[in-house]
Amino acid sequence: LLCSCSGSKNKGKDKDDTGAVEQGQIVDLKIFNGYTLKGNMFTNEMFADYDATVVYFWAPWSDASVYELKNIGTLAKRLPENVYLITVCLDSDEGKPKKILEDFDMSKIRTFVDGDADLKTACDSIVNIPCTVVVNGAGTVIGKPIVGVQEDFEKVYLKAINKALKDSGK
Repeated sequence: LLCSCSGSKNKGKDKDDTGAVEQGQIVDLKIFNGYTLKGNMFTNEMFADYDATVVYFWAPWSDASVYELKNIGTLAKRLPENVYLITVCLDSDEGKPKKILEDFDMSKIRTFVDGDADLKTACDSIVNIPCTVVVNGAGTVIGKPIVGVQEDFEKVYLKAINKALKDSGK
């Protein structure tokens, strides 16, 4: 898995109307089995319980990813019941992700460390991290990925979530 890390705040003309920076195409997450840090297996069917799911891709060696996790943890606590948040750790060696998540009081957030089918393809297609996508109840990616540390985190994420809800007719 080859990824690069975006440690600077994103400024520039490559942003779309949500504030997201170009990442490239992330595949829809329609079919997969994913395995969590706790060893549990979940499928893409978990998305069906929510109108939108925020999927945050990160790695423990990425300073930008770890920096952004505290914002992700705060966001997760403020989401309405119809919106869910999961994280996908792209490198789960040596128990480091578990420690980082505990440090940010995110141990209750479902974090995937392995998977197959669409989840594996999505992980393999990530060019820059952190990277976030919002999917609908069918696992279809709505809008463009959010890449790197966001200068106005809450505004960028809420705009992407609201767009996903609107596009899904919610």
